[in-house]
Amino acid sequence: EFSLPVSSDLDVRIYDVSGRQVTVIAVGKYSAGRYNVVWDASNFASGMYIYRIIAYGSDKTFFSKSIKMMLIK
Repeated sequence: EFSLPVSSDLDVRIYDVSGRQVTVIAVGKYSAGRYNVVWDASNFASGMYIYRIIAYGSDKTFFSKSIKMMLIK
């Protein structure tokens, strides 16, 4: 779940611990607001993953954050 204070070009991707991209969750232009995205991890092994959010706001702001998460099946 994430919120955008201004209209933004958004990119949300998931990587394995070796840095390989495993999937793209969201990409494109999003209006300001609250969003909920779901990762269907049924085809992935249990383990540590990293999701990265990058947003370029219409007001020229930039936001980037990488967060570790554990997938347990």
